[in-house]
Amino acid sequence: HIRDHELLNDPQGRRDLMVTHLRSMWDAHVAAEWEHNLPVIQDSLAAFESIDYSGMSTTETLCQIIKRDQTPEAWETCLAGVEKIVFIPSQHIGPYLLLVHCDDTTARIVLGARVPEGAAVRSQALDRSDLLMRLTALADDTRLRILELLSFKGAKTTPEIMSELNLSQSSASRHLNQLTATAYLNTQRLDGANQYQLNANGINSALDALQKFLRF
Repeated sequence: HIRDHELLNDPQGRRDLMVTHLRSMWDAHVAAEWEHNLPVIQDSLAAFESIDYSGMSTTETLCQIIKRDQTPEAWETCLAGVEKIVFIPSQHIGPYLLLVHCDDTTARIVLGARVPEGAAVRSQALDRSDLLMRLTALADDTRLRILELLSFKGAKTTPEIMSELNLSQSSASRHLNQLTATAYLNTQRLDGANQYQLNANGINSALDALQKFLRF
């Protein structure tokens, strides 16, 4: 506690201690993981860079890169005025998206490392990772029941899905978020609630990915 008190009055000492701890964390835990994942991340960057985005609007380019039919509603105000969007591929975020920074000029978005459709570059490691992510989303009884419900009864709001399948709010949100993130579902706002429906393109894309992987 005495040392902690001393550091409160010693900015340089606090900085040096933090840097030492961060370097120790890097050497002990992070460096090996970074080196392991770097080739896959480089493959993903090369794949995205092989696509010609000329002639596309900012919104069209953004939607193609994040693999969504529309940008998340919560992002719209922030992204409306930025001059540059930086995309950061990650091996640890899965199918989800994370807006990690946004100011008057620049936004930074973390997305799962993958090979986008139409890319001239292929990566076996990324193809396996992407397929595993899509199949994992289906490996749950509740998520399959949600897909089955929407298949037979059409678009449903979150409260309707909760009622039909007797799900809690937290359970429904978790499963619906994963199905949306892996492109099995599309979502739109309806009377203050999210409405979900099957995404035929996303489902067909998953089936095609499995066939290509197995060379079937």
